[in-house]
Amino acid sequence: MVAYNSSTKISELLEVPAGINLNDDASLRDGAALVVVFVVAVIVMIIRFAVRLRTSAGKSRLRLDDWLMLAAMIPLTVIFAVTFVVTHLGLGKHVWITTVGHLQTMEKLLYASLIVYTFLLWEIKMAVLSFYRRVFGMNFLNYLAIFFSTGWFIGSLIALLLAPAPISYFWTEFNDQFTGVSTGHYRFTFYNWYIGNAATNVVGDFLVLVVPIPIVWSLKMRTAQKVMVSMVLFLGSLVFAASIVRIHYLTKVKGAGLLDVTWTMAPVCLWSTLEPCLSVISASLPTIQPIVQWALKVEHSMYLRKHMPIKRTRSSILGLHKSADSIGTERSGRGSPVKAMDKEDDVIRLFTHAAHVEADPTSNDRTRRATNNLEEYLGTNYIRVQHDVTVSYE
Repeated sequence: MVAYNSSTKISELLEVPAGINLNDDASLRDGAALVVVFVVAVIVMIIRFAVRLRTSAGKSRLRLDDWLMLAAMIPLTVIFAVTFVVTHLGLGKHVWITTVGHLQTMEKLLYASLIVYTFLLWEIKMAVLSFYRRVFGMNFLNYLAIFFSTGWFIGSLIALLLAPAPISYFWTEFNDQFTGVSTGHYRFTFYNWYIGNAATNVVGDFLVLVVPIPIVWSLKMRTAQKVMVSMVLFLGSLVFAASIVRIHYLTKVKGAGLLDVTWTMAPVCLWSTLEPCLSVISASLPTIQPIVQWALKVEHSMYLRKHMPIKRTRSSILGLHKSADSIGTERSGRGSPVKAMDKEDDVIRLFTHAAHVEADPTSNDRTRRATNNLEEYLGTNYIRVQHDVTVSYE
């Protein structure tokens, strides 16, 4: 039995292996990355709710997915705070410069954060699936993702609570080797819980990612629009990638990594916080309509520029009206017949895009193709107004 107290350094109890540099410190680098991504997640959430409230004409029209995402910010902030606390206690440094008391506190916080982490990922998945339900309705993949994600959450939580017997053994195991007295045991190898939880979480992320894709590609939109919408929804692949990176670092914990737990678990804790932050960001971007609308407007403009031989925006049409009116007034002394079109201005204001096709007197086929291109662009929801205008000069 070795005599020690909470202020005793691990290096006084265990010999430092050869090749270990006790000056290694990853806490500053990891902390900076964590702060940046967390702040971005908070900003995106603020923009999300600002857009949602602004587009509801001053009335709160927040839906279930909004409230779930807002509620998810609470456990996310908890995870963020815990990561900073354990970093201050020695996470990101080699265990031999850590004190026994700090190590035990880190283990307690780590166990609590695993519970919060599991709940947080499930809550974000439910928020995303609720958004899909609101926008696209329910389908088989949505039901499957809900069932799988909920089963993953319940199963992971039960296994986490039952693994150490008693639960306190999770943070007393490391000390048992100094006292020579066992205070408990694991019902199964806890490393298997880490890998199993992470692997099934990746499967759940993939299911959530593909839920809307069949629905989007079944819509009556041009291929370019389907690709753009799919790209926005596939921002969730960032979370998928983060989950895989987390598994990569988990594989380094096994074996010797369990001894130097404060060093090997540092990247795992970092990605355990970055992953839900990226989830919040990617899940909120589709609801930020101005960004999506801007992208669609760019695509619309490119389509018009490529497919419509004769086209004018609303300002160009009004400019044409004024020009014709001026010519008619100067040359005939009477009001221009184009004046009759001025009443359409209120109608034009109703459209996001206004297009103008002029008849080509030299080719009826060219006029027909221009009209067909316009109708293809507008789809089924459009109002077509045709004017036969004759302008003569004396």
